Amino acid sequence: MSNVGKGNYYERRAKKELEKEGWLVEKAPKVLKWFAGRCVTAKHDYFGLWDLICVKNGVTKYVQVSVNRKPPEWFKEARAFPVKHKEFWRAIPNGAFKVEAIGVE
Repeated sequence: MSNVGKGNYYERRAKKELEKEGWLVEKAPKVLKWFAGRCVTAKHDYFGLWDLICVKNGVTKYVQVSVNRKPPEWFKEARAFPVKHKEFWRAIPNGAFKVEAIGVE
């Protein structure tokens, strides 16, 4: 499976887990871009940082899903992002997720 395929798989799994917990979840959609005169779809994140935006009981949570890697430089931008609830979900080899809260006040 390609890295893109793994990423999509784990994003779908994270979305399902969050929905089981009662969150209303929106996944960042693909966008259309033009390259060399042809239209292709490309993945993007909300605000360039977040794969999922989740809402429950008046709380909005922003989630980044990653495949088996440590938080990158992206973490600095994520910490500075002006919202309260932010999480980094890292898929680990046993198929589970390791969830790290980023700057929850």
